Amino acid sequence: MIIRQRPRLARLACVCILWSSLVQACSADNRAPQTVAHGRAQGEAQSLLRSKSRQSADLASRQRIARDVQTKEPVRSQSTTTSTSDSFLTLDNAFRAAYLDSKQETLTRIGPVIITGGGKIVLLRSGKRTEVQYIPPTYHVLKTIDHVPLALFVLLRLHTDSPLDDAFLGKLRQFRELITTAGASLDDSKLPPDMLARQHTIIDRSLSLVDKTCAGRKVTNGDLDAFTGSIGSLLLANADYAVRMELDGLDAQVTAWQHEMTSEEWNSLHVIVMDVHMARQQDRSMQYFSRRLGECEEGRRLIFLEGSQEEPQALDLLATHVLDGAVGKAFFGDPMRMHRDFLSDAARHWLDEHPLQR
Repeated sequence: MIIRQRPRLARLACVCILWSSLVQACSADNRAPQTVAHGRAQGEAQSLLRSKSRQSADLASRQRIARDVQTKEPVRSQSTTTSTSDSFLTLDNAFRAAYLDSKQETLTRIGPVIITGGGKIVLLRSGKRTEVQYIPPTYHVLKTIDHVPLALFVLLRLHTDSPLDDAFLGKLRQFRELITTAGASLDDSKLPPDMLARQHTIIDRSLSLVDKTCAGRKVTNGDLDAFTGSIGSLLLANADYAVRMELDGLDAQVTAWQHEMTSEEWNSLHVIVMDVHMARQQDRSMQYFSRRLGECEEGRRLIFLEGSQEEPQALDLLATHVLDGAVGKAFFGDPMRMHRDFLSDAARHWLDEHPLQR
């Protein structure tokens, strides 16, 4: 089979152009300023949702086109095979276009939306976008102190029981300076006395480990284990106090918004929680909204967006959940059927028929 090189180069150039456009589009989104507004109208609700959905659809469309170009079969000598392949690709692309169009229209018909992540909460309702920072500064103090022993652990864990060179020790000494500078300002943090004493204990034990390591030019596995074992309970105590402040602020704001809504609006409210992958299981905001909305599982009115803090992506995911819920209900009588791999049942059947050796 002879494959001509010029069409392949053309396709490669096309992919490069599409990828460049995609990067520029993403960069432009990241440079766009984000305005914080408390209850100030920023346009009609439908206009806002359409704008965000268009951004998401444009990004998805660029990705889809680039992927189609990359995966398209090379030119074959048999024109019939090529024609058949292209016709199926064209048909499938038509489905994808219809799906994107339906997602955009779905967003314009969705009621109030709350998006939360990164210490802020946003309400999209009745032509207004309201953003509130609800986490107090003390929360960030406790979080930063908790990160001190974690930083030492990740720095040292792969270097135990072996000599440390000057470059590595220099890095430790630089980190020590950062610890002492932050520790000196702890008394201005307005923490309760018992809480303040705990922060000083965390810092003192961390500095002791650094000093011992630098003096001996080595850290033993036993020293590191003793350090982490003595400090874990202090980190959890900080986390308990911090999350109380966070959820107090979140609950106060959600309650205030609920009082402004009609019962119909509240019952149609969708919530999107944005956080990192490792926080997905038992995420604190997911726990809160699960009880507040009476949602026992993710996917209907409560949705988790992993690894992003971007509102357009949050709204795009919301539209996917709502549309796929309608698909699952219409075809299979289960609105949650499309919230797992569509091929999962068939895969399980195959695995049951083909026992695998471990």
